[in-house]
Parts: sequence; C-alpha cells; structure tokens
Amino acid sequence: MFSHNQNSEKPITVLLVDGQKLSRKCIRSVLENVPFISLLEEASSGKEAMSISSQTKPVVVLIKDDLDDIKGTELCRTLKKNRGDVRVILMASDDTENRLIHSLAVGAHGFFSLSMDLQKLLKAIVIVAEGDLWIDSNSSTIIQSYAQKLLSFDGNGTPILRESLKDALTSREMEVLSLVAEGRSNNDISQELEISLHTTKSHIRNILTKLKVNDRASAADLLKA
Repeated sequence: MFSHNQNSEKPITVLLVDGQKLSRKCIRSVLENVPFISLLEEASSGKEAMSISSQTKPVVVLIKDDLDDIKGTELCRTLKKNRGDVRVILMASDDTENRLIHSLAVGAHGFFSLSMDLQKLLKAIVIVAEGDLWIDSNSSTIIQSYAQKLLSFDGNGTPILRESLKDALTSREMEVLSLVAEGRSNNDISQELEISLHTTKSHIRNILTKLKVNDRASAADLLKA
C-alpha cells in the first residue's frame, strides 16, 4: 500500500468533482477508509465545487471533465486563480494528447486517465499533495511524442520550435523548403515556382543560413522532424 509522508500529522483533504453519481461512488469507494485521505465533499458541478472549495479549502481537488456547467480545465484555471496553493488533478476517460497538454497548460498538477487502475489514484493524490507533478507512464509517452513534434534541432543541436520555422523563413522560402523536403531538384523547384534557377539557389542559401545548417538534407530534416 502506498503510504503518505509519515511526518505529516494531518490527512490529505480531498474534494471530488464529478458530474456522474455512479462515477463518484466508484472513486469514493477507493478513497474512503484510507487513513491518510480525508474526503471532504463531493460536487457534481463547477458552481458547487467553487462554493465548497472556498469554504473547506481542500488540499487536492479531483476534477472529472464531464461537468454540465463548465469544462474541467476551466474550473481548474478558476480554482487556481482564486487560491494559488490548491492542487488539482484532472481526470478523464481518455488521455488524448490535446486533453493532456491542455490540462497541464491550465495549471493542473496531475492528469489521471480513468482507464487505469483506480488504486493508482491514491499514489497520484499523495504525490500531488506533497508538491510534485504526477503523470502516469502512458501520459509521459504522450508528452514525449508531443515534444518531439513541437521541437526540431538546428545544425548545432540547438532545439527550436517548429512554429518558429515560419517566423524565421519567408513564405517563399517555406515553399522552397517544402519542395526540398520532397526531394525535388533545383531545376524542379524553379519550374514549380516559376522562378529562375539563380533565384532558387539564392533561396536555398538563405534557408541554410537562417536555419544554421550546412546542407539541404539537414534543412529538410527540420521540416520533417
């Protein structure tokens, strides 16, 4: 059994926010009778959660993103705005990349996929209550994949945001780079874009300089990374 910090005399107070009564019952069955967790209240809506939270000041708020009156991520943002020390774990039946990244972006300290064993929720609560971020192994893989899609590396191995490619290059240079990434020759690019071969070569030189790479293959890798 995962145990709470023995130096702490007070149990971790928890508020459960879930729009479905049956789901709340299942989660409560896991949390109740755990010595280091004190489940204060249950809320079925964002409005109810805000009211209870302001009165009881729970350490951890569990929010399932199925509320009728507000999105779970927005409730998290509001709770954090009103009380910066509250720790929030967002819960959902799936852990898609968009849902996970959005949860962390609004200030959640943990994301729990309800497809996992609910016993792991105890571990998540303890870790979050003690000030750390909790993400399960599946979510960690999603974050790694997201980071790989978000970042590319220049010729010096320095990470750059993929979106910044559009800022670094002109629209014409982006067109040229896209064709380079397709393996097109300078002559093909000239014909495709109806520009001279000299202009095409000039664009490619500028692209290599701006992206700090030595050859067109490396430039293409940045676009495809």
